[in-house]
Amino acid sequence: MKRILMSILIIFMTLSIFGQDNDKKAEKEIEKFYYEATDDYYGHSYDTAIKKLEVLDFLYEDNANIDYFLGMCYFFKADFEKAIIHYEQSMHNVIYTNDYQNGKYAPHVMYFYLGYAYEKQGNMKDAIFFYETYIKYERNKKIIFNTTDRIKILKLIYNINE
Repeated sequence: MKRILMSILIIFMTLSIFGQDNDKKAEKEIEKFYYEATDDYYGHSYDTAIKKLEVLDFLYEDNANIDYFLGMCYFFKADFEKAIIHYEQSMHNVIYTNDYQNGKYAPHVMYFYLGYAYEKQGNMKDAIFFYETYIKYERNKKIIFNTTDRIKILKLIYNINE
């Protein structure tokens, strides 16, 4: 009986170790696929990037970084409705970062693009709200002057009061 239990234990441990190796290989392949998708985005191959990112989004639906990149692809394709959907899905996990390929978080600049997408759709109140949110996150205050000017202009043109 001990021999049978020992044999089962050894078989189980071997399969477990083998399974871990396969999990690590799968993780590496998925990571490689992620970088291929973001490389497609940076290479302006938005349709190709979208196809890959949608697969990743299916696998990791709570990953804010994947939704951020999907939003950016749709943004640069001028499909602001889909961009907004993915930006809003990425809002649950935003950090201040300039590392856009961080694999998990949406970078804070997403708020600027979300504001701009709302502006392009004619929703100025939400545009202003997200521009202001971007300003709160941005630590480099030298680069926000265009955003503050944009808010002032929108409020003036569309007669929006706080």
